Amino acid sequence: MARLPFETPNPFFRVAGDGRLLYVNPAGSAAFARWSFRPGEAAPPFLRAFAQESFLGNFPRHEELEDNGRCFFFTFVPVRQSGYVNVYARDITQQKLAERERRESRADLEAKNAELERLQEESHAELERRVRERTAELTAANEALRLAMAERLKAEERLHRFQAELAHVGRLKIMGEMATGLAHELNQPLTAILMQAELACRKLDLGCQLGAEELKKTWQAIADQAYRSGQIIRRMRDFVRKSEPVQAPLDFGELVDEVLSLLRSDLRHQGIRVSLDLASPLPKIVADKIQVQQVLLNLVRNAIEAMGQTPPEVRALGIRATQRDRLLEISLSDTGCGIPPDEADRLFSAFHSTKAAGMGLGLAICRSIVEGHGGSIWAAPNGERGTVFTLTLPTVR
Repeated sequence: MARLPFETPNPFFRVAGDGRLLYVNPAGSAAFARWSFRPGEAAPPFLRAFAQESFLGNFPRHEELEDNGRCFFFTFVPVRQSGYVNVYARDITQQKLAERERRESRADLEAKNAELERLQEESHAELERRVRERTAELTAANEALRLAMAERLKAEERLHRFQAELAHVGRLKIMGEMATGLAHELNQPLTAILMQAELACRKLDLGCQLGAEELKKTWQAIADQAYRSGQIIRRMRDFVRKSEPVQAPLDFGELVDEVLSLLRSDLRHQGIRVSLDLASPLPKIVADKIQVQQVLLNLVRNAIEAMGQTPPEVRALGIRATQRDRLLEISLSDTGCGIPPDEADRLFSAFHSTKAAGMGLGLAICRSIVEGHGGSIWAAPNGERGTVFTLTLPTVR
């Protein structure tokens, strides 16, 4: 133990109670080389003052002192019975540097955390501001869109009403143009009824006895012709009646028969041969009956008018229907004058007509009706003579 102060690598001093330096080990002399250490003389001031306080107070004392850029931790231990104080020193310069670096790092970290928190708060505030602005913009845009959609729906409703009115006017126009033919068609069953009734009356006037079988035959003939007249009137009334469009499954073959029955007189008068080529089985279409009849009537009447200058022996109207996927493709061909090439692009435009007295609404209405059903319509040359109008309509799935 006596060799410990000499052997320790840390500075060691022994100071007498009156402040004289009694001993300093080599490590102490080396660490504090700028001080003159002479045993028996007064200790350096920084040792003497603290050593005397520790000795007089008889209590250990700890101090941190800096010397020449270095930091030491001193422990003053009084040994009163021997009359001195042992002073143990430890170089804590690196420790202090490390502590300072830690403090600086901690301070820097705290500063960065504070800056980060500030930036986060600013970012959060900016984000909230932008969210409020964007929310306000979206709310305004949604309101504008709602108003625009409401206005668009109103416009579409007005357009649908206008198209329905236009289609109704078109049907009235068609019926007016067909009046002569329909009157002739209606006159036939009425004439037959009159003839049957007059024949029966004449026989009775001549005193002829009419048997039950003959009377039944006469009445049945009258009833058949009356039913025929009623069917013609019903079809006319249904065609011109103003009603909301109702799409339902329809038999296309029956529609064709009804349309041809309304135009039978005109077709017969013009000497036009009609050929039907309807696929079998023919799928039902989903459409409004009156509107499809209007399209077919318009196209057939156009074909009749187009064949007005065609030699009678070659006048022919063909109606063909085949299924294409989920559509029914309907073609109406004629052997008329055809469509001038410069008129093809404007054929379905409203108020454009190739006829001298035409209003230019018929084909425009046809296109509006067909497209309103989810189909399409177009025209093409029919070989060397005439035109083929083709339209598609959806079938029942």
